[in-house]
Amino acid sequence: MYLRRKKFTILSFLILSFVSKFYAQSFSAEKIKKHISFLASDKLHGRGSGTEDERKSAAYIVEQFKQIGLTPQGDDKTWLNAFTFKQSNNPHEISEPNAPTLNCANVVGFLANPKNKIHNGADDNASGVAGVIELARYFKNNGKTEPFNFLFLCFSGEELGLIGSKRYCENPTYPLTKLNYYLNMDMIGRFREEKGLVIQGVGTSELFPKIIQYSPTKIKITFDSSGTGPSDYTSFYLKQVPVLGFFSGAHSDYHKATDDVEKINFAGEVKILDYIAEIIEGTCTFDKQIFQETQSPQTQSRSFKVTLGVIPDYAFDKKGLRLDGVSSNRPAAKAGLKAGDIIIKMGEYNIENIYTYMDVLEKFNTSEKTVLIYVRDGKEMRTEVEF
Repeated sequence: MYLRRKKFTILSFLILSFVSKFYAQSFSAEKIKKHISFLASDKLHGRGSGTEDERKSAAYIVEQFKQIGLTPQGDDKTWLNAFTFKQSNNPHEISEPNAPTLNCANVVGFLANPKNKIHNGADDNASGVAGVIELARYFKNNGKTEPFNFLFLCFSGEELGLIGSKRYCENPTYPLTKLNYYLNMDMIGRFREEKGLVIQGVGTSELFPKIIQYSPTKIKITFDSSGTGPSDYTSFYLKQVPVLGFFSGAHSDYHKATDDVEKINFAGEVKILDYIAEIIEGTCTFDKQIFQETQSPQTQSRSFKVTLGVIPDYAFDKKGLRLDGVSSNRPAAKAGLKAGDIIIKMGEYNIENIYTYMDVLEKFNTSEKTVLIYVRDGKEMRTEVEF
């Protein structure tokens, strides 16, 4: 997250491009591997919110922030921004009666310029935490004086309903009205050249498309203009802060015990961090970002009676819903669908993209059957699916 600038400096994009390339190799795949290997180790048992293992994770982040040279910006100038909430068996409801109270904490650093299977969450979201740490190191040591300060945040409770970021935005340790914009890294560890990078929130400031356009690093980009989605940038958008979210794509290990460090593309994360650093440097050429409201797909409030059991390819920018994965023994798998298939029609309804897919899914009920049309290897096929 980046704070309001202390002064205004004009830089040409030609100079920006040269500076960005000069520092393009500042991110280290080995350091990223070190962070993810610790945070996603079996010893931390998935870093559950309110657990001793979460506290160990927070201590690790604090130590990294200290070594880099950040100063604490949490409660009473400590590193931690503490909060409590009641655990619920329903991930969409956090006030279940008689639920246990969890004690959690966000980690906040400031840079003034300068018994079950363990779900280790290497990509979701140790990769994002590693990105925060290494961006802090980059801007501390890049030999430049940026025209703004930096606030680095690692949130607790995202999986339980964006709890940590919501609580921070309700009681921030730095005034939200002074924020320039907020950047979010949620799952940036599985970069694939052919899929590229998804950037969310592009429409929350009219300047973001201009800045992104001039980035010298060439990555395939899929844009999502909406400021709301299933990650912490939503909490800041709802407080009228311009946001950008970075996401390297879904995969079949999402929310599974198989999301381990061995599957992380460390060199790919370096490329993403190079790209994010260039975007940050690009904001130096503009005045404070002005928030603008976006058209929201409103996926947060949907209630589905049925599911296909698929993992969408969020980076797919053509007609239909392309599948990154299919869960076994679910309706899509039983109907013969596979990863790579592109659903283009369900019953009488055309599927244009993930949003129309969700609109259509709401129309079906449990035990109902329908014809599903999809494309596999360029050939249109059909099958019957039962919900």
